Amino acid sequence: MSPSPAKILMLDPDSVFASRLTRLLNQAPGRNYSCHSVSARDQADRVLARDKAWDLLILAEDFPLNPSLKQNLAAYPQVKKTRKARPWQKEVLSQGMRLQEVMRLLDQSLARAAPGGISQKPLVMVYSFNPRLRQLWLQNFSRQQASLGRPLYYFPMAPAYQVSLPLAFTPGPELSSLLLLLSTGARSDYDALGPCFEAQGRGLYALRTGGRAEDLILADLESQKEVMKLFHLFIGTRSESSTGLVELGTLPFSALRALIGLADVFVAEMPRAQDYAAQAARQEMQKLIASLPPSVHFVPLNPYDLNLTVRSPSHVPLPAQL
Repeated sequence: MSPSPAKILMLDPDSVFASRLTRLLNQAPGRNYSCHSVSARDQADRVLARDKAWDLLILAEDFPLNPSLKQNLAAYPQVKKTRKARPWQKEVLSQGMRLQEVMRLLDQSLARAAPGGISQKPLVMVYSFNPRLRQLWLQNFSRQQASLGRPLYYFPMAPAYQVSLPLAFTPGPELSSLLLLLSTGARSDYDALGPCFEAQGRGLYALRTGGRAEDLILADLESQKEVMKLFHLFIGTRSESSTGLVELGTLPFSALRALIGLADVFVAEMPRAQDYAAQAARQEMQKLIASLPPSVHFVPLNPYDLNLTVRSPSHVPLPAQL
């Protein structure tokens, strides 16, 4: 039995170009694409309401988007399309590309988005019982991402006085305002997070939490989850390969369990000592990891091993008896 075709939805107001490229992709020898093009916003709403099983979106930069459509599209892997070629942006499709170049770009994007793989724009959450160990991992990971040329968006889910990376902010939009809005039951768009990040140098962008030092930690769990969902959507819409990094501070395990399910990668310490505290911590962490959904990849925390290769939770030892 032949594999199912890769379902690709192209949203482009240039209907002539979109129709031509759709036809060429569907007829491409040696490929298995099922490409469909849409040129109007209301048509896109109807298509997405009818069929949500798209493997990849090709989204033109000038396609009209209303807030609800923009939110829906952010959940899908995307390739940006522009009318004018931009050779310095290797992940952008343009009308000047040859068909072989277009297919290479689509194949790479489909491979990154395949189930079981780690996204090219992952949301990474890191937790450790030892603040110094977590700080060392975060510092090394930040340097690694800078050396790879990957922008890193840092979200400290911790009190302001426990943030591990050295940060400096100028006045500007703060997360506290968004938390206040969410606490009233209102909904927000992931674009609201963008202005809250401030460049720190070497490709690092940090969230300006603002307000009181513990605002984020003391917020209700639903608001925390909503902010984390918005952050995941925000990372997925960056124009280049980026990483979202969440430092999980002193949160109770009930909150950790709810938030970690939204991550692509969970990096966590597994204590090895044999004293009572370490055994209790290890037992809680083992139960937490065993409850992870298949979409979350667990990686043991090692400050000197920054490879986010998949490591199955099935290899985690059974909880020790206290």
